[in-house]
Amino acid sequence: QDLLNEISSEAVNDIFAFVPTIWKFNIECSDFEIIFILNDKNWIDASSPGENLLASVVGSNMHTTLDITNDHFCKQRSHIWASIEAHNSLAGRFRLPDKSTMSPALQSLHKDAYFAGYAPSVDLPANTELPSGWIDFWRTESVTVTIGLMYHPFYQIQKSDLPESAIPSQFAAKPSHPFMLEEDTLDITVNFVLAQPEIFFPLLFLSFIVCSPCSLF
Repeated sequence: QDLLNEISSEAVNDIFAFVPTIWKFNIECSDFEIIFILNDKNWIDASSPGENLLASVVGSNMHTTLDITNDHFCKQRSHIWASIEAHNSLAGRFRLPDKSTMSPALQSLHKDAYFAGYAPSVDLPANTELPSGWIDFWRTESVTVTIGLMYHPFYQIQKSDLPESAIPSQFAAKPSHPFMLEEDTLDITVNFVLAQPEIFFPLLFLSFIVCSPCSLF
């Protein structure tokens, strides 16, 4: 509740009310499925539904650790660290819309292709059978994702009682362009345990990946 109040508060930061805080989260999930809505523009384009697709990550166990630190008053840089560990079977899936020109071809390839040993040792939860139209394209035993975010918080500017001429220039100066601001950084590290991994990657995807940048500009 304290974290929600701090995020949603519109009050000006007050050093007399500031309390150094570190929020630590530990989240355990069993028999999970996370569904993502994707396309090449990172938003849903209703004018061309054939470009939109669904992707999901399915697994048996997932443990997430998240740390949010607020230990200095109005600090210039803030850090968020998170670790996601999924183990004991993991699968990736996607589903193209019915209007997609690639959907019939991929469905046929996935149905008729020969797999030497398609995940005989990977036991996913019983409630994750493939629905109609979904393609199981990747399986492995465990994955670890480490995320580190450094960002510059925005604070509400409180009008000073001092005249502008008395305020030092380094405090009154404002950047003339967003490019003059110091950048935020995001570091993501992904580690796979390669215990009999399997990837379904038709060559049809290769032509799609090569040609897709042309449609972005």
